[in-house]
Amino acid sequence: MQHTFLARLFRHSKISFAFVIVFIIAYAFFFTKQMDMVLFSYNGMFASVGKPKNTYVYGVKLDDKLLETTTFLWWKKDFLESGISAYARYIKAGENTYLDNYLNQKIESPKHRRALLEALTPGKIAPEVWAKQQIIFLGRKPKAGQTVEIVQYQLKFLPRHVVTIDSFNICKAILR
Repeated sequence: MQHTFLARLFRHSKISFAFVIVFIIAYAFFFTKQMDMVLFSYNGMFASVGKPKNTYVYGVKLDDKLLETTTFLWWKKDFLESGISAYARYIKAGENTYLDNYLNQKIESPKHRRALLEALTPGKIAPEVWAKQQIIFLGRKPKAGQTVEIVQYQLKFLPRHVVTIDSFNICKAILR
């Protein structure tokens, strides 16, 4: 009995022992009331199977050809796809970030709001500038006069496959 975890914890720290005992009692109480998820809210997070919803995927087209992002290593693929979707959401929001909206609600003075926005956000990023950086990161050499589009695809998950329901251009730019 002296080598159990609780006995060693009692000898080492009485405060920690009291905390563990209170936790065990609280968990037992919640367990008997079928509320054990109160203490471990993520316990069943991966066990439940939900019906997949429709989702949106974003892509970049260069001269009407979709640029491939799925052939890269996972970290580069993830970086590319999250960058494309973040910029697409930025364009769809009227080139406003979350911080733009938050400061507009919280700070009344236009002078202070403008100063904070200039200090905390990178500023407006033109589609052709962003697209040029993205194309370079994709391993291509952008040329002046090429047309770049950011496209949003709506996907529907069916039992055995995925279907593209809809697509539309979020923005289009000509590289300089």
